[in-house]
Amino acid sequence: GEEIIHSEVQCGGAVSVKFGKGAIIGGKVEATTRIEAKTLGNVHFDKTSLRVGRFIAYEQMREELIRALGQEELIREKMDAAINHLRGMKLRKGAEDKEIEPKLRFLYNESMRYRKLVERLRSRHKELEKLRLNFEKYAYVQAQERIFPGVDVEISDAHYTIRSEEHTSELQSH
Repeated sequence: GEEIIHSEVQCGGAVSVKFGKGAIIGGKVEATTRIEAKTLGNVHFDKTSLRVGRFIAYEQMREELIRALGQEELIREKMDAAINHLRGMKLRKGAEDKEIEPKLRFLYNESMRYRKLVERLRSRHKELEKLRLNFEKYAYVQAQERIFPGVDVEISDAHYTIRSEEHTSELQSH
């Protein structure tokens, strides 16, 4: 497009404003991979926030995975306690109690399914971490002509505040 003015934009890919005026002025623009424009900000120092190298849906999924994995030990302890309780009941009542064995087998099976699920979650978490590092590695913000003071740029965990006007600028996280 030609310009983004005092808007909030979220993009799962790249934001490119290169035609016409090619300006991003004021507001907040977030993109996963890159933000490119001829001009970032303006002479009136309108607050312009730019953020790249992150993907909101990814971050939410990552937080949910971390929360789920954080509960793993507690759930495993509860399952083990239930299995041990049934084992104790089986020992006290003896082999003649036919109601305990199916319950015990069910808990064993559920315990194994849960362990496999946790392994899949850990694997998915590793994949997401690789994806996050890839976002961070290649993310950038580029002003082809000018970037003005008052522009805040966040690339992954790095934060830059533009303090003086610059001509042709490219910012990366590394």
